[in-house]
Amino acid sequence: MKWFLFFSLLIALALVVLIQVSHGLSLQEKGCSTSSSRRRALLHQIIQTTTITAAAAATITTATATTTLPFVRPRVAHAAAAVTSSSAASGTEFATSAGRKGCTTRSDPSKTTVTCLGELLQPTTTTTANDDSSNPTVNYRRLSSIAATENGVSTSAVKNPSRYSPPWSYLTETSDAKQAWKSLIQAVQSLSGGNDQVQIVQVTDTYLHAIAPTQQPPGMVPSSTLNLLTSLQQPSQEEATPSSSRNERLQQLAVQPGLDDLEFLLRPEDNLVLYRSASRTAIFVYPLTQPVSDGNTNFQRLEKIRQILGWSLLGDPPSGSKRF
Repeated sequence: MKWFLFFSLLIALALVVLIQVSHGLSLQEKGCSTSSSRRRALLHQIIQTTTITAAAAATITTATATTTLPFVRPRVAHAAAAVTSSSAASGTEFATSAGRKGCTTRSDPSKTTVTCLGELLQPTTTTTANDDSSNPTVNYRRLSSIAATENGVSTSAVKNPSRYSPPWSYLTETSDAKQAWKSLIQAVQSLSGGNDQVQIVQVTDTYLHAIAPTQQPPGMVPSSTLNLLTSLQQPSQEEATPSSSRNERLQQLAVQPGLDDLEFLLRPEDNLVLYRSASRTAIFVYPLTQPVSDGNTNFQRLEKIRQILGWSLLGDPPSGSKRF
């Protein structure tokens, strides 16, 4: 593009010079006496035209080389067609993965698919002088928020109203934190069948992590992932060690796309439970830089669990996402 503009201006410059010279020759052929001042003026005009045209050519060439055209920028935001890259490994953050961690981006001419696996709560271990160093205390601090480039809902998304939901209070059922936590585990397990297919991956005294297939947009879950989820619901009777086999399948699902991660965090000192439900994979349709909506399915699944428990919200009910 820049060379085309440059050569076009050079051609225009040559035409200007030819017109000026031919004009001077025509005057001489007609017997018109051209004074030295007239010749100097003509020469000055040619030089001035040449200088201006060359400067314009240099300016346009430089601007074209250093500036990306506006209608090309969405392509850059969508990480270029048919390219796979890991922003976690390369340190590159695309617009479609802004605010997320451990992301892999894949694009084609029609859409961009972003899968992120680095947003789950990571435990921290602490020991004191009176503690046995071989048995450190495991602490879970704060659940991740929900970025504008992902679908989900979280009690930590206080800066993003469409993805925020207030904590749950279990005092409507019991004041015993252990009993409340046991009830929550049972409620999550009750959604293991049907369309929910929720599977618990990890449980501690204060933290629960479960997974479920992404329901919206449709077609997000690969067949291999669905097969693993189905096998967890119907374990083979021939397996000698079903518990170890289950753990292996859960480890495989830990890195699979097309799943929603559900996290719950017990805060017994406040008589409440924090939670987060988010889709690992988001779909972006060119040229949009916000994902196709999950239809609030993450929020609806959490609401189903809360209604089973009969717990209350510590705040106004969330409005949910209004995106398509």
